Amino acid sequence: PVQVVVTGLPGSGKTALLNMLAGQNVLGGQGAQGGAEVSEITHGSDARTLFERRDGSVRQSVGLARDAVWPQDVRRVRQELPDPELARRSLIEIGLPAHPDAQMTRLQEIVAQADIILWCSESFTAAEQRLWSAVPDPIKDHSLLVLTMADRQVMRGILGQTIAALEPVVAEEFLGLYPVATMQGLSALTAGDGVDGDLWA
Repeated sequence: PVQVVVTGLPGSGKTALLNMLAGQNVLGGQGAQGGAEVSEITHGSDARTLFERRDGSVRQSVGLARDAVWPQDVRRVRQELPDPELARRSLIEIGLPAHPDAQMTRLQEIVAQADIILWCSESFTAAEQRLWSAVPDPIKDHSLLVLTMADRQVMRGILGQTIAALEPVVAEEFLGLYPVATMQGLSALTAGDGVDGDLWA
């Protein structure tokens, strides 16, 4: 399957975007709480979660990761779901560390395994732009800048100017830019019996 890697700095909304792309609240809020460096949502015959601990051992749990008790020393969480869409693409969250010295090393690891990168950010700062500039052009050509928590910028009346300011950068560095309100998107997909089309839009 195509490896879609969601990345960005801490607090940029990566887990919420991963849940939205999966079409359900798979990881809950524990993507950050569990401390996993890598969270993967991929195809499997049944819904089960595999927790890889820092000593290399693996613990298995039936059902969704959001409902499981996460080990304190989890390094990687792998959620398997019997969703045919996941036979074509795996969704992987790999966050960048807070410390600048470690960010480039992690980004190189991401580039080595990603077919598509979704970079999550509220504003794509100059520091983020410097990091992204090191990514090879073939990856940039089919990667997207995702402006997460766009609803906050809408409420402040600044989303349009944020997009306009980033347009020259995006034209050179990404396939495109998408502003997304992930929590509302997830609510639109999962509330009631079907998709809430107005909220999704």
